[in-house]
Amino acid sequence: GSFQPQPVDVESLLGSLEPAAPDAEALLAIRGDRAPGLRRKGQRVESSLPLPPGFSAYRVGYARRGDLVGDVCAGGPDVLVLEPLRVRTAVVKQLASIAGVG
Repeated sequence: GSFQPQPVDVESLLGSLEPAAPDAEALLAIRGDRAPGLRRKGQRVESSLPLPPGFSAYRVGYARRGDLVGDVCAGGPDVLVLEPLRVRTAVVKQLASIAGVG
């Protein structure tokens, strides 16, 4: 009995490591040239919602809400979630948890 390794489908394995394709979108307000990762992922758009001075609106696609929430939280006060509400609520909860309140 020698050990016989099982064949491995390397293509499938590598494909499983790729990020999932975005299947949802969020509308974010990003200050100036801050949050470059989110700006690269998104597309600058016009917004009918009022934006704070110095902010621009970006439509950003995402596959996992938790990943987007983490990216938004990392942006601190330079990134605001305009919509959807469930993402904004998740960001507020995450920031409150980090701050030790709520």
